[in-house]
Amino acid sequence: MAKQQSKPQPKAAPKPKADERLVDKYFRELPQAYPTAVDRGVLLISALLILLGFTGLFWALPFPYLSFLGKNNGFINWASFLMALAGYFYYRLSPVLCYLVIFILFVFAYLITRLLVWQNAGGPSLMVISDLEIVLGAIGFYGVSLRNRRTTQWEALNLLFISVAWYLGKLLKKIGARY
Repeated sequence: MAKQQSKPQPKAAPKPKADERLVDKYFRELPQAYPTAVDRGVLLISALLILLGFTGLFWALPFPYLSFLGKNNGFINWASFLMALAGYFYYRLSPVLCYLVIFILFVFAYLITRLLVWQNAGGPSLMVISDLEIVLGAIGFYGVSLRNRRTTQWEALNLLFISVAWYLGKLLKKIGARY
């Protein structure tokens, strides 16, 4: 009696895990979309410049006086809402990464208050500086996107802001912390 030999089955392409978190999916896509370290570095700097620019721009917009806030009215502005939205976006990805991004936003808030002091001392307007930061960040993002046409514009824009969390995730891995 001869043994029947079965034909070898072709290997299927690896599929993403069903229980894979959204942050892991993005962290897997970013190095594929931007394969070189230089591209990812430019992407990070562009994301930070754009985030700082929009935070400064929203900070410079006049905020209405709300009587129920009383003496605390000066602590709330449009940038507070932008920071809350950014915090929510990153919290959905990972709470630990969210806390680190919020720390970065607090550093941005400190830098913006220093820019306001400079503006009051006769320096350039916060809106002008913020616009310049946004333009420089957009130029960097556009330049790196031209080199890497592996994603759609929407995916590229999404990965732009994921790059901040991606670098923070790499930092956490180096020190042995989980995100």
